[in-house]
Amino acid sequence: MIHQHITKTPTPPHEINPEIPEAVSNVIMKLMSKNAEDRYQSAEALQADLRFIRDRYERGMSLDGFILGHTDNNSRFLIPEKLYGREAELSQLFSAFETVKSNGGSAVVTVSGISGVGKSRLVHEIQRPVVEARGRFASGKFDQYRRGIPFYALIQALQDLIRQVLSESESTLEMFRKQIMQALGTETNVLLDVIPEIASLLGPDVPQTQQEVLDMGTMEREERFKTLLVKFLRIFGPKGRPLVLFLVHSPRAED
Repeated sequence: MIHQHITKTPTPPHEINPEIPEAVSNVIMKLMSKNAEDRYQSAEALQADLRFIRDRYERGMSLDGFILGHTDNNSRFLIPEKLYGREAELSQLFSAFETVKSNGGSAVVTVSGISGVGKSRLVHEIQRPVVEARGRFASGKFDQYRRGIPFYALIQALQDLIRQVLSESESTLEMFRKQIMQALGTETNVLLDVIPEIASLLGPDVPQTQQEVLDMGTMEREERFKTLLVKFLRIFGPKGRPLVLFLVHSPRAED
């Protein structure tokens, strides 16, 4: 339902029920527009349109040329949802996304600029195509006060991803449990030590930590973690349903 709400334009009411006047149907469609700036900006404008339509119908007059929301108050300052002036950057971002969606694999796209220039707003434009492709979008942020924690932003993104998955149906969760155990087996514990949220996903199926894992040195454990992390990510980003991870870097003042 949420997927359709975000991506699918509903059928106009007059096409479902011919007895509904097309003008009234157009008003309903305007109220349901995806972008906030395309909807009515005031109740007064909506009321004015409905009164105008009613009066025209009662008099048997044509509504040709009628413009929805023509009395709307456009003097208020409204921030549009559409992003302007970033067509070239969006084209590169969407191109990388479409390539990964069609061919599989992975891609790294970096977005740089001074603080406040709109980097996050730009990247979040990819969310709708991700949802349309039934993919997943998760984000994490580097913290200047936690620079001593390896993979901190990536861990945050994975925690976000797991929380999203946990909200899905039990059948979906069971599918992921099986895939995780098939791909990682008892080595899942290497990830559990860093991302304990995985235990919530696995439930009672959390495997016991093997002695060989406990005996690993720091360097060996880190290398094993990287290998298992890639396997884990592949589970949630199969070909055709890409996984987008947005990792935000907030530089220190002296950087």
